Amino acid sequence: MLVLPVACAVVVTVIAALLAARRDLGTGLLPDRPGPATASAWLRSPLAIVWRQQRAGLAGWAVGALVAGAAFGSIAGNIGSLLGSGTGLRSAVARLGGQSGLTDAYLAATMGIMGLVAAGYAISVVLRLRSDETAGRADPVLAAAVGRVRWAAGSLTVAAAGAAVVLAATGLGAGISYGLRGGDTGTQLPRLLGAALAQWPAVLAVTAVAVAVFGLLPGSSVAVGWTALGAAAVVTLLGPTLRLAQWIQDISPFTHVPKLPGGTVSAAALAWLCVAALALGAAGLAGLRRRDIG
Repeated sequence: MLVLPVACAVVVTVIAALLAARRDLGTGLLPDRPGPATASAWLRSPLAIVWRQQRAGLAGWAVGALVAGAAFGSIAGNIGSLLGSGTGLRSAVARLGGQSGLTDAYLAATMGIMGLVAAGYAISVVLRLRSDETAGRADPVLAAAVGRVRWAAGSLTVAAAGAAVVLAATGLGAGISYGLRGGDTGTQLPRLLGAALAQWPAVLAVTAVAVAVFGLLPGSSVAVGWTALGAAAVVTLLGPTLRLAQWIQDISPFTHVPKLPGGTVSAAALAWLCVAALALGAAGLAGLRRRDIG
């Protein structure tokens, strides 16, 4: 069973070594081509520039989420047999998914995991602002007619919209694969697409922590941004399983997301997550307007 992947790894490694031996240090296999002398009209805004920088990366994240969702959905119907008859794993999945129905609990748990993945994408886009600032790439932009808030708003827009795309790709993959296995794609696709997108307010709330720290304490933005995501992941994934105190679990925004599919939707909880995200984001932008750059 392991012969084929080992053989593929050996062949790919040999090809990579041969290609590396043929190229010059610091250059690629294909020569660089000069770009146009002037930018097109649609690139003359911070939002357009960020989209140009992030579109390839977002495509990769979306494809990965689509494949992951399809993999999760393909085994959802057989999750009972895969977990076996032991009550330990079954109860852990049920607590993580917040439901007694094993299949829906499994799907809800996987949507929560992919929500954390989408938050990772959004935080990486936001923290690109800090790397641009420290590398001096922000200075030419801010020295012209572009204000600080407009400069940052481009990245925040792409981060929020890109996270929604990653979540939608997850729900799309899971809905199609799970629906095809059960012969009811028309029902499962919108059901799981909605379950994935329900994670979006929590993603915005976690990302907004990185935005706030970038505006108020820029030197700590990278550490605090990723620590916030890590803490949310630990509390979300281990809190129900270890039966931590509820106030500890409530620290993670993902605790307040409805456990979908199968759970009940609390519009108030989602609204409060959006309000928290807006408040933190506004605080970060206000701090960015007042502090020194660089």
